[in-house]
Amino acid sequence: MAELALNGESGLYEFATEEMTGALEGTGFYHGVREVRRRGDTISINRPDLFLLNFYRAFVVGEDMGYLRKLEHVAELEGNRLTVTMKPSDWHHAEVRAVYEVSDPAAIDLHVTVRAMADFPYYNLYLSSYFNRPYDPFVYVHRAMEHESIKAPGFLHVEENDFVRGYYISFPRDLRAGMARYDGRWACQLNGPSVGITGPYLAAPLAFMFSKITETACVLMARPDECDSIHATYAPDEVWDGVSAHNAIYMTLVGKDLAEGEEWNGTVRMEVMKVGHGFRKILERYGEFTGEEL
Repeated sequence: MAELALNGESGLYEFATEEMTGALEGTGFYHGVREVRRRGDTISINRPDLFLLNFYRAFVVGEDMGYLRKLEHVAELEGNRLTVTMKPSDWHHAEVRAVYEVSDPAAIDLHVTVRAMADFPYYNLYLSSYFNRPYDPFVYVHRAMEHESIKAPGFLHVEENDFVRGYYISFPRDLRAGMARYDGRWACQLNGPSVGITGPYLAAPLAFMFSKITETACVLMARPDECDSIHATYAPDEVWDGVSAHNAIYMTLVGKDLAEGEEWNGTVRMEVMKVGHGFRKILERYGEFTGEEL
């Protein structure tokens, strides 16, 4: 597998495989995937001024614990893996270790370890990814009824309409995950009109951004017990607004109580692929990642 190489001028860790090129950042306020594009594409997948797979916030019941970006963190390079360790603080009593691994010619795996140093009721890590404007969001959800008791899953194209306009949309794993938005952790944003609404349940923690121009999809996936919600902006109808301009997919990881001394581990995969207009390949790759066929 292609190794990461530190660019002394930019401070970024660059990579190039048969399928994609890009760079990671391990220090500074931002960290994660700072640049990625599929070989042959002329535009970057990420928003040029932002990033993919960046840890944004941490939450527990009744509390927004703050910006993980503000934690003291150190980066260590080893071959095709960049480890970013976010150290405990007086407001976030946990160590978060994020290992970015170029694991496949078309994929980056983010291996996450949380070591709790306090009790955390229904803890979430909020992982953010911001995409270039030619990309539209899709989320894999239960969206219809085939029979009275069987929900049919499928990819929902998240588009602007009168119902969602002005809101971030949350797609929870289950009822407990859906309730998390209203358990006080978002209180700072719920004093006035809510900035979020809740959509259908996830059929799997699987979402992607798709460009009709390049027929490229950038897919984010996780195992069901490691991701309790996916949040998305909507593709604009005509004009980009304050929500759609973020053009983002957010994943909330962990989604369970953590006890002092407990360690949690999980993995998010980001995969770049040319799919045309048929998305079956995405489901197949998710099955290979999780060992569960969709």
